[in-house]
Amino acid sequence: MVFGWANGRYGIVTGHSVRYFKANTDSSEAKAALNKAVSIDPGNGYAHRNLGALLAKDNECQQALPHFREAFHQLPDDPQSIYGLANCLTELGEMAEADQLFVDLIDRFPAAPAAEMARQGRTRIAHKNLRGATSGGIRPDVMMYILGALKTFKEVDAKKRQEITFEIAIKGQSGLDINDPTQKYSLSTLPGKFSGLHLLAIMHTGFKQIDPSMDSGADFGAEYEAAVKLFGEQK
Repeated sequence: MVFGWANGRYGIVTGHSVRYFKANTDSSEAKAALNKAVSIDPGNGYAHRNLGALLAKDNECQQALPHFREAFHQLPDDPQSIYGLANCLTELGEMAEADQLFVDLIDRFPAAPAAEMARQGRTRIAHKNLRGATSGGIRPDVMMYILGALKTFKEVDAKKRQEITFEIAIKGQSGLDINDPTQKYSLSTLPGKFSGLHLLAIMHTGFKQIDPSMDSGADFGAEYEAAVKLFGEQK
């Protein structure tokens, strides 16, 4: 039994018979078919994986989790099963286990499409951990990074400001480790070495300077306001 996509449709293949569901069909029909598939063949990791994906898509991660776990058990070398389980755990707040799975996926399958999603998943976890750590207050380190960025941007023109900001944004597509304070990143547009958190703070500042409506993906609003106030007082 195999579950897969074909000609814009998805379906369950059992022997030589195929039942397809159009992509715009209500997911309840596909879920029912996949539930039947896993009950008939509980060892079918692909059916569990795809049922988990449908449930997760409908924000039913608690129900999806056992299917992703079973898929991972049956298909330990399948990047999509690893990613599905890790992503589901992230949504449920199980950050430590999710991050470990993301790291395993990236290490073992660095060229797989799911590896890039895993890098983005690690960044989401780091952002959530960071927001949780602030508990509504401000982080002094982030505020000082933003203050430094404000000073840097004041000394350069708009074109240079955009070059710095967008270089960080491009680098961030591969994932910035904002939990590691090590200064391990470098830029062609700025001298020195930077931590992932420092770069994220600079990028957030750059977006605010270029277009306040742009979203850096970081919840640094309080730190930015505090840094702008302090910057004004230092003039």
